[in-house]
Amino acid sequence: MSRKFIAIAALGLAFSIGAIAPAIAQQGKPASREETAAAVCMLAPMTAEKRLEACDYIIDSGSVDGNALAVALIGKTNAYLEMKEDEKALAAATKAIAAAPNLPLPHVTRAAIYSQMDEHQNAIADASRAIELDRRNPAGYANRAEAYIGQRNYAFALGDIDEALTMAPEFPQLHLLRSITLLGLDKDDEALSAARSALRLDPELASAHLVRFDIFMDRKQYALAAADANRAAELEPKFYEAQHAASTAYAHDGKFERSVEIMDVLIAKTPDSAQARNGRCWALALMPDPERALPDCQLAIKKDPEHFQALDSRAFVYWQTGRIEEARADLKAAKKIDPDFWDWDKREERFVTVLARRYLISLGHYTGQIDANFDDMTPTEDAVKAFQKQIGVTQTGKASLALVTRMGRELR
Repeated sequence: MSRKFIAIAALGLAFSIGAIAPAIAQQGKPASREETAAAVCMLAPMTAEKRLEACDYIIDSGSVDGNALAVALIGKTNAYLEMKEDEKALAAATKAIAAAPNLPLPHVTRAAIYSQMDEHQNAIADASRAIELDRRNPAGYANRAEAYIGQRNYAFALGDIDEALTMAPEFPQLHLLRSITLLGLDKDDEALSAARSALRLDPELASAHLVRFDIFMDRKQYALAAADANRAAELEPKFYEAQHAASTAYAHDGKFERSVEIMDVLIAKTPDSAQARNGRCWALALMPDPERALPDCQLAIKKDPEHFQALDSRAFVYWQTGRIEEARADLKAAKKIDPDFWDWDKREERFVTVLARRYLISLGHYTGQIDANFDDMTPTEDAVKAFQKQIGVTQTGKASLALVTRMGRELR
């Protein structure tokens, strides 16, 4: 099973899990005045800038060391993460480890940062060290699980998540991580149950809606998928991937105009986004409006030459306009960038399927939807046979470029 959207839901999850048990800073000991001040700097609600200022004040005072200094440095790490300055956050977390090497919290925090930076082996090492230091804290297991997910080592991830859940069953992100892991193991029913558990605990967990979106997309329940993506977008208005996901669901459901409307709004917000441009290109190509689609695909590829989905979209546009060799060149380039995303060797066949459906509707042989589901020729097979019978050729039920060309001539 190919999973296209899991990364959307997992983004940034590890660090939130790192905050499960901030009390580990004290390791069961009474907090000193300095440690209490450092904990306030780390945990009190304030802007990132204010947090950075408060933690720097404590650190620069010279009156704290050991655990208290490490906690203040973790507060500084939190601020840098909010400001999207990952390298500075990593440096601060590393200093926290140096200040208190036997304190689990800095290791948990740095593990989460490494996961966000896709340095999964480093994340596993830090999370494992946190577990060694405190086997009763779920955060180490949770962060190591997410690193394993990043490596697609879902069996190891599931063991760690289940361990964490025995300690913190009320924590929705753990149920969400379990859902993501079960998806990776192709256990969709269990994954859906875990996603629902996460949403029962926190109905406003946007990432859980996106995981459930992925499940519904795989089940071809596109209306439900769109509803979850829309809810995620409502909960996190700046989480533009959710809007893109909603557009994708509508396209798969054959609601191309709605898909384009969403992408119009998203492009207005993020005009330089290759992802948004590609999304609108794809929806327009499916309408079909390939001439209008092409500029968006061209701009997406200009913005990001490694955007293999935009290359795939442009190939589909080229295919519809008779530029077959250019389409094949784009498919070849896309396959080179990500050989596992699609079954690329069957991609041309899928393009032919969509074109055949369009012609067969006009010829009166097909009454189904022209949607974005390229995975199944079956809905078109009987219609193709009917057309083949009409023109007096062998009734194979299989569309081809030559047959589609013949359909086009019949309509002229």
